[in-house]
Amino acid sequence: MPPAAPSWRASPPCNNGNFGLPVALFALGQPGLDQAVVIFLCSVVLTFTLGPLLYGSAGGARAGLLAVARLPVVWCIAAALLVRLLHVPVPLGLRRGIDLLGQAALPMVLLSLGIQLGQAGRLSLTGPVFTAVSLRGLGLQGLVLASAMPTAVNAFLLAREYGADSETVASAVALSTLASLLTAALVVALLPRIGELG
Repeated sequence: MPPAAPSWRASPPCNNGNFGLPVALFALGQPGLDQAVVIFLCSVVLTFTLGPLLYGSAGGARAGLLAVARLPVVWCIAAALLVRLLHVPVPLGLRRGIDLLGQAALPMVLLSLGIQLGQAGRLSLTGPVFTAVSLRGLGLQGLVLASAMPTAVNAFLLAREYGADSETVASAVALSTLASLLTAALVVALLPRIGELG
């Protein structure tokens, strides 16, 4: 019998992409957006390497490494870096296909999240959910803003893929996104003061 996957206990990754980048541009201008892009890229790499490594490590270190190696996103990142470093031109038809797939990704992920929440029938208001949606203050404005973003839907996908507590994660995504309508505005209003502390 395979070992049980770990339950969700750590704070899941924040939605620094679709949600955070436009807010960073609005609140901090181009320099803030540049910083937010770096934070976003680091969080994506960590989410899709460290997350699966930890989720898959219930079967040992080798199982954790195999879990990371099986992820298509890891191979896509490697291929994109290789194409970029070697300056390989991407044919127009392939580029358009990739763009269409990229545009379809978020709606499909959100549909999957909605199905999970619909099956649960309610939000799971537990300690881990409230921990996941709480704000985390850091010294720099960009990090504070990134930390104030709602829980990323990628956390739900990883939890579901590795048999973790996907109901808790789905509830954290939904509740933190709703709460961010107020909390993101509050953090943006406080950014000038936070900047003075940095």
